[in-house]
Amino acid sequence: MTRAAFDAERGKWDLEIQHNDQTITDSCDILISATGFLSHWRWPSIEGLQSFKGHLVHSAAWDEHFDYAGKRIGVIGNGSSAIQIVPPLAEKAAHLTNFVRSPTWITAGLGSAIIGGKVQHIYTDAEKQTFREDPEALKAYRKKIQHGSNEGFAMFWKGSEAQKQAFDSTSQMVLERLNGDKDLAARLTPDWEVGCRRATPGPGYLESFTRDNVALVSSPIARIVPEGIQTADGMLHEFDAIVCATGFDVSHRPPWPLVGRHGVTLAEAWEEEPASYLSLAASGFPNYWMFSGPNAPVGHGSLMAGLGWSADWMCLWMRKMVEEDILCVYSFP
Repeated sequence: MTRAAFDAERGKWDLEIQHNDQTITDSCDILISATGFLSHWRWPSIEGLQSFKGHLVHSAAWDEHFDYAGKRIGVIGNGSSAIQIVPPLAEKAAHLTNFVRSPTWITAGLGSAIIGGKVQHIYTDAEKQTFREDPEALKAYRKKIQHGSNEGFAMFWKGSEAQKQAFDSTSQMVLERLNGDKDLAARLTPDWEVGCRRATPGPGYLESFTRDNVALVSSPIARIVPEGIQTADGMLHEFDAIVCATGFDVSHRPPWPLVGRHGVTLAEAWEEEPASYLSLAASGFPNYWMFSGPNAPVGHGSLMAGLGWSADWMCLWMRKMVEEDILCVYSFP
């Protein structure tokens, strides 16, 4: 998608789509964004990034053809992507260095309590058959999982007993996974509450730092040079490959012009702060709906349930528009 503009007289969205070297134009009555908020990845703003002479890759645009075995690898970041990337790379790298600007909570697996603390649950043929033949059993099972997730909301209440327990138990878990190395644990354990940042269950991530070929660097990155990464303490870390696990643009502003009423783009309307109706619609952008918009319920509870409710809301409106011949739906004046 390269452009979308709303025509109030026709009640339609006019679209421009780029396919290879061809520009395709089309129109629709209703425009729905189902790209999510982790769709526009970004390079880090580090001086000299493109001067690096080795293999440079972003975690969201992974190069499957590069062989990391026996290489000196630098991984920038410690969010959800980095904690999944570090363990498998550490097993094959000659040496791996993880650059961590600030520690984050490495938690137990989300929802792992319902499967006995395991990382993964493999459903048996009998379970699958039960769920196929008994919709009520499947519904009860799904609600059980969802209830367990919702119960965890108490942890997000600052100063609550659940928060204190989460802080203490997770701190202890970090220390245990680091084989009791208190100095390393101090560098990898935040001093803020569990849940203030996206929970990041990372099997094997903390254990990676107990390997002889893995190092943690907390000194800020000053610049990237052809040989590798230079940190603020004056050290030069030489690498064959640098992995930028530096995340996404989560501003909810599309990277292409989405033009609503009065010629205002969504990026302009949300320049200071994104605002939505129930996370589903935006003022000034009729017949435009979105999944996981601003203030969507992604910090706690079930994301899948939220997506389902969002789809139900959209379908109800589409039915109403068809049955009552409604041209435009405004989220609010």
